[in-house]
Amino acid sequence: SYSERSSFTSSSEESANRELFSNALTSFFFIIHRLSVKNIIILFLFSGGSGVDADTPVYDDGILKTTISYTGDEPEKVWVQYNIFRQDGMFSSTQIGNTFSFVETLTKGNTLSECPVELESGEYKIFIYISTFEENPKRLAGYIRTIQIA
Repeated sequence: SYSERSSFTSSSEESANRELFSNALTSFFFIIHRLSVKNIIILFLFSGGSGVDADTPVYDDGILKTTISYTGDEPEKVWVQYNIFRQDGMFSSTQIGNTFSFVETLTKGNTLSECPVELESGEYKIFIYISTFEENPKRLAGYIRTIQIA
């Protein structure tokens, strides 16, 4: 009869809808899980969670000086890279030179990294990256600092 077919179709559609909902829910939680892991990785990379931290650089007589704190027990040879951008306006900036790279040996406590560069008065964003010193370097930490030069 018609009512039996109608109820069979409803049951079949209901089953399909449940499966569709279940698949959508599984996909949703998978995406949320992936985003959470990605966010944790990003936070780790930019939080200095590796036992390395960099203070805000100070510009003095043509040299950008940054104190790097290291909590490791063994000295570690690292690359310290600076990307320097002068802030020209709210949405405009100009990179100063190319990437400045230096090799430093971090020991427990503070190490002073010096980057000789000529900077004019203004506001600058300094991107500081600290990576292992090896053929395929691994980033230990990354920082963005803002300085003002009078």
